[in-house]
Amino acid sequence: MIYSRASLRRFIRFCLSFNEPRYWFHQTLTFCPKVTDVREARRTLNLLLNNLHKRFRSMASLHFLDHHATEGFHFHAYFFFFADAKLPCPPSKLEDRMRATVFKTWNKLNGGRLAQCANLLTRPPVLSPDYFLKKLRALAANAPSLRRPANWWTKRNQAAFRANMTIPDERAVAATFNRYFNRRKRRRRACRSEHLRNGGLVSLPLANGRISALLHQPTMNSEDATSVFSFS
Repeated sequence: MIYSRASLRRFIRFCLSFNEPRYWFHQTLTFCPKVTDVREARRTLNLLLNNLHKRFRSMASLHFLDHHATEGFHFHAYFFFFADAKLPCPPSKLEDRMRATVFKTWNKLNGGRLAQCANLLTRPPVLSPDYFLKKLRALAANAPSLRRPANWWTKRNQAAFRANMTIPDERAVAATFNRYFNRRKRRRRACRSEHLRNGGLVSLPLANGRISALLHQPTMNSEDATSVFSFS
């Protein structure tokens, strides 16, 4: 999927801004049969989210679109509750209630053909910007280009998010972008590491051949130079 720099920065700003919720859950949402039309996938997801947000008024949600060549589209959805005050049930029963409700509703939208083992609700052990950004970097490598590249993630119940957010430092946003998504800088660091691991061995293309040399050799006479530099 092609993510614009602006949309990536917008997502990073969002990740760095919202406070850790009291309870959170991750849900994989697959289709049966597989769905290859992104508009159909999003329509079905919206039906699920409309239903869930009517049932759980205090819940906020976030979702990503993912894609595999053999399996079509699927989603990663996250559900957040920021306080105990408006929970739909006692905290001890919340995870079981969410697991049963989400799967039952999603399975109904898929004609009752889904297996729960492939659509399981779990609770990530740690919730942090790093958790989301690592997942996003993996998704960016798997997903295809879409017609509307900026619309690859969506949040629901923005009032709940806004009530639990702090404005991040723009320098932190820029630093996070460079760490996760600036491919040029990441490639340069990787090349530097590879160069050091190889003891300084480099390969340089030339118009009439290629030079391969150990740059750190202490001495080199004319005979050594003839053996080291090979032209083709």
